Amino acid sequence: SSMRCLDMWQGWQDGGRDFRLAEHSIEVKATQAASSIHEFSGLHQLEPKLLPSGQLEQLHLMSIGLSVSTNLGESLPAVVASIVALFTSATDGPEVADEFVRRVALYG
Repeated sequence: SSMRCLDMWQGWQDGGRDFRLAEHSIEVKATQAASSIHEFSGLHQLEPKLLPSGQLEQLHLMSIGLSVSTNLGESLPAVVASIVALFTSATDGPEVADEFVRRVALYG
């Protein structure tokens, strides 16, 4: 379901991993530097956590390099609007789209 997909994104929660699927977690870091140099808010972002199931999470780190585009790119509001449109057109649509917008607002 669309809600299950939305629930995989946990980065909007304070202290949550960016994405979680079962015992796998992904911490995403982005940079505009020429090499993969990232800032972390603390070692807790790099240390696997004990999950409620008692398993140790399988933590993955994703590094994304960003660069200025000479072409017109999409703005963040346009990307959010595209995701809202995808959720709205899904079978369990408008409620999930509304929840996505709520979580984006909480993320800041």
